[in-house]
Amino acid sequence: MTNKRRLAVGAVAASAALVLAGCANGGNSASDSQTVTLRLWDENAAAVYRTIAEDFEAQNSGIDVEVETVPWADYFSGLRQEVAAGQGPDIFWLNGANFAAYVAAGQVAPVKDVIGEDAAARFVPAVVDQYSSKGELYGIPQIFDGGIGLFYNADLLKEAGVDPAELQNLKWSATGGEDTLLPLLQKLTKDSAGRNALDPEFDANNVVQYGFNSAWDIQAILLPFIGSNGGTFQNGEQFTFSTPETEAAFKYIVDLVDTYHVAPPAADTNNNGDFSRDAFLQGRMALFQSGTYNLTNVNDSVSFEWGIAPLPAGDAGAVTVAPGVSALINAASANDEAVKAFAKYLSTAAGNRPFGEAGVAFPAVSEAGDAFQSFWSAAGVDISALVVAADQTVIEPVTGTKFNEAAEVFMPIMREMFLGQRPVSEAVAEADRVANEVVNG
Repeated sequence: MTNKRRLAVGAVAASAALVLAGCANGGNSASDSQTVTLRLWDENAAAVYRTIAEDFEAQNSGIDVEVETVPWADYFSGLRQEVAAGQGPDIFWLNGANFAAYVAAGQVAPVKDVIGEDAAARFVPAVVDQYSSKGELYGIPQIFDGGIGLFYNADLLKEAGVDPAELQNLKWSATGGEDTLLPLLQKLTKDSAGRNALDPEFDANNVVQYGFNSAWDIQAILLPFIGSNGGTFQNGEQFTFSTPETEAAFKYIVDLVDTYHVAPPAADTNNNGDFSRDAFLQGRMALFQSGTYNLTNVNDSVSFEWGIAPLPAGDAGAVTVAPGVSALINAASANDEAVKAFAKYLSTAAGNRPFGEAGVAFPAVSEAGDAFQSFWSAAGVDISALVVAADQTVIEPVTGTKFNEAAEVFMPIMREMFLGQRPVSEAVAEADRVANEVVNG
């Protein structure tokens, strides 16, 4: 099914004033009202939280909720320093890559005393698992990304003589097995003379249309390919880049860039995570593997017919990833009754459904999950390829108390690998070594 650009969604409200200093709890005003601060990095979600806060405040006289946004590039460094000093927001967003470090440092509180011993059962299990440690749930699961799928430009497919139905059962293989993905991507890649990448005269130095967005993108590219080849990104906190299955997946992904030239060069994508998305939105890329987090971008921006197809299947089948985001309670605010009241409200369907009703993300409260699909169905967009089926294989998202420190040492190596400056086998072995030295140090 193809979709036209039907309506605009996710309107961004004006940013609330940013509070970077002061104690963790807002304290009492002269009128004895209490302020609970909530911080996150996404303005679309912040607009939803302001609606949630208004509903909560209407039911809880004397409690004000202040929603703060800090850009992603600055979010984690500033937050860590404040929380470590016993300050910062009362409740804040975290992702999986940063979660474990806060738990290990005792800087966030388990939530059973706020939402009840058995309340975790109301959330999507995958998000509960992602934010649990030693049997304790930390944080209130808020949203999750659903699965990853193939956004496609139906106009470019038509020009290449490709029926969207051909995308339904794509296969790739790192072992010489059946591979229908690569020939399709070659057919959808064109140079400035209009020749596709199957043509012997194809000019790889003058590509004007790419078939695919192969690049260093952990969530949309690396994890699905690695998982569908039977590999892993990590085993616990240990990195597993050089295991045979994972190395072979990396080789396939890198070859799409450097050998077959069906994806943009790493010089364009290594330091610009938006390059491929923008190329797709501008009609210069036929297939864009991504998740629910780009639905609004595509729906609001494109002028062509588009749709979403399932992920290609590797030798181990089609494997997706569905990470979530949780709202964690600052340990310095854990005993404040106003903070507890708002945190508990965020764990209810009423306090979570607005994310789905606005089309921003899948709500993490299971009872509210249908709202997101209903929104996009009303918009004329079929998102079924992004809905993780109960029997679908899901690879674990990244995690670890030292993940960010390890990334600082393995990322330069991986960037060189994508640039073609290091052989894949050499790069993954070295990346494994230096990353695990950090983890084990």
